[in-house]
This record gives sequence, C-alpha cells and structure tokens, in this order.
Amino acid sequence: MPERVTTVEQYVEKVGPHLMHETYRVDDLPGRLLGLGCKTCGGEWRISIKDFKATGDIAVYEPAAKKFLPEEEKKK
Repeated sequence: MPERVTTVEQYVEKVGPHLMHETYRVDDLPGRLLGLGCKTCGGEWRISIKDFKATGDIAVYEPAAKKFLPEEEKKK
C-alpha cells in the first residue's frame, strides 16, 4: 500500500532519492491522488491533488526535486 504524504516538500523528500531508479506511476485518479513507485526499492508514495496544489504545486516540486538529479540533468 502506498505511503500517503500531505505536502509537496514531504513528497519530494520521499520520491527524490528514487528519481534515478526505475519508477512507475501509482496515481489513483478516482481518488484524486498522484503517486510514484520505485521498482528498484519497492516503495510507493502518494499525495492528493488538492494537497499538491495547496502546498506549492510544480513551482515547489521542480526546484526541490533537482537536488536529487545528477549535475547534467539539473541543467535541463
């Protein structure tokens, strides 16, 4: 069962370390949840769309997630 988080910052801290692994989406659209799973480690994390938008949306997610990417990926 995916772990549920309530802020963009929590979501980034959970999924960030796995961004360079093989990942897959674990969205639950009827439940209005966005999610990511890691095939390498077996973890899954979800955040509600409402919480994602209320706590920063893409403006917070993208810069925070970049710290988990290799240098060449950060420039894109």
